[in-house]
Amino acid sequence: MDEREFEGQVALVTGGTGGIGNAVCKALLAGGATVCFTGRNEERGKRIANETGMHFIACDNVVESDVQSCMEEVLERFETVSILVNNAGNPGPGHSIETMPVDAFDETIGTHLRGAFLMTRAVIPAMRKRGGGAIINMGSIAGHRIGGHSMAYAVAKAGLAHFTRWAAMELGPDNIRVNSISPGFVSTEIHALAIAEPGRENLSRYSEAIAPMFRTMQPLPHTGTVEDVAEAVVYLASSRSAFVTGSDLVIDGGLMLGRKMLIKPAAKAKKA
Repeated sequence: MDEREFEGQVALVTGGTGGIGNAVCKALLAGGATVCFTGRNEERGKRIANETGMHFIACDNVVESDVQSCMEEVLERFETVSILVNNAGNPGPGHSIETMPVDAFDETIGTHLRGAFLMTRAVIPAMRKRGGGAIINMGSIAGHRIGGHSMAYAVAKAGLAHFTRWAAMELGPDNIRVNSISPGFVSTEIHALAIAEPGRENLSRYSEAIAPMFRTMQPLPHTGTVEDVAEAVVYLASSRSAFVTGSDLVIDGGLMLGRKMLIKPAAKAKKA
């Protein structure tokens, strides 16, 4: 990647304190962007900011006043925003429809879908003023297929994919491109949070331990990494994708394709 690819541009990444979000921040920073990132863990966010030179903003993306304050801070310090990555998320509750607590469903829909809507709405004036921008929404293959850990998470990601298409149609005349990425099984703490027992410590180590299980479900024999996803974000944020909008880029090692069933041929009948 060209170290000056994003020189002079300001990127805002939600949920940038860990996992995919943190990798996205580092990749955009390496490309020369000024990077602002949000999160709810202030201690972790400030530590990352001190270590990297990025700018941390404590923000809950489902709270409208938080989003408004976040955008005001970005514009006051950096005057514009050219790249938005809606990455904040959670694994969602693993309940059936019948047993799903309403507040847990609402929280999951809010984090993934309401949050992306609020942040997108907030950056439009600044992007329009500068003549365009790029918005990347972090989806999931869970939004394309049935199964997995959480119905609420899957439904939220499916909604996010359609929000992406709608926003791309509406904002295209302003030269604001909107795309999404649907990762498959990437070894991060979010999978460990979804599967691990309550109170389990060292989620990072647990996430690595369950990676071999994920590999058995896809054609490619290696586990996806946060860097794989970050590289896709870089592409969709860059001028190399200037004619791409309303698209969803699936990064799943072929998981959506499934695995070939190996059926042994029937034994030939012996001649009499």
